[in-house]
Amino acid sequence: MLSISDWVTIGCAIPPLMLSAFIYWRQCRQDRAINALDQEMRDREAQRQREQIESNAAAFISRYYADRGLIPLCAIAAMHDCTFPYRREMYREFCSCSREMQRAIIDLSDWSLNPVKHEDLYRNCLEKFRQILKVGFPADANLFYMFDQYMERTLNQYGALKVPESSFETTSRITDMLSNHTKIARGIPVLNALADGLNLRTCSEVFCCWALSVEAQYIVVYAAPSSTDIYGCPGCWAGEEISHLEDQFLLTLFSIYTNCILADEPSLTPEATSHKLSRKAPL
Repeated sequence: MLSISDWVTIGCAIPPLMLSAFIYWRQCRQDRAINALDQEMRDREAQRQREQIESNAAAFISRYYADRGLIPLCAIAAMHDCTFPYRREMYREFCSCSREMQRAIIDLSDWSLNPVKHEDLYRNCLEKFRQILKVGFPADANLFYMFDQYMERTLNQYGALKVPESSFETTSRITDMLSNHTKIARGIPVLNALADGLNLRTCSEVFCCWALSVEAQYIVVYAAPSSTDIYGCPGCWAGEEISHLEDQFLLTLFSIYTNCILADEPSLTPEATSHKLSRKAPL
């Protein structure tokens, strides 16, 4: 049985314990309030940064509104080489933006192309293109060396030059030949016939680089199993022009990347699919 002194000791110990419990409760409440305030401040700062990025993205699109259809090529330029001195200021400015800013520009443009970092986009695209030639154009496999040799020069050596004056007629000849699936099915060397018809073995190197880039662009388009217009339609979207060889090089990379590399990735969500079916060209 407890003595009086024991009860006195217990009674003296209770107030400090109660005070400690009260202090602990107050401290926890204060910590929760501080954490909530800190989280609110972080959320406000994140919201402010998002709004700033969206504002800068809108300013970028407004600044280059006449060429807004080339924004997907901006993403390809950044993925190919963000340090390259592209002729178009639009490409250079996009490459200097942060990844978040680049994604905001793409999202605000309503495209689904995500500018991600690639170790060697050009070589990856070239390997995919080689596989297409091997499967779809076995009689023309010997011409791969020409694509390998000249396509990259389209940008590195001649990017600042304008496309040939005969670009429309030449492109029509290329697409007419490539769309002739009967000849392709019979194993007739269509690309060799094109090389002879366009004099690619004797013409100027500038014309050869440009023509091979156009051929590569449409070869993968005709070989693609489905449309990839959710990623963009540079050159035929809002009046923008593929006016220089650097534009054509980036358009060729864009065609190979979206039709051959992205098409192999299971990243097309149902939302993106419905978005793809509902897309309309601007007025």
